[in-house]
Amino acid sequence: MLNERLNILRETGSILLKEYDGHFSRCIEQSGGSAVDLVELIVKK
Repeated sequence: MLNERLNILRETGSILLKEYDGHFSRCIEQSGGSAVDLVELIVKK
């Protein structure tokens, strides 16, 4: 189970680096400050 969580974190980090220049704040900006849109953005990626 720990390995599965580690793989998810690595995948998340890879997406963050590739699509948001490594900054989570860019995800927030893209969501327009909407928590609902932020969650949808994260789930889609």
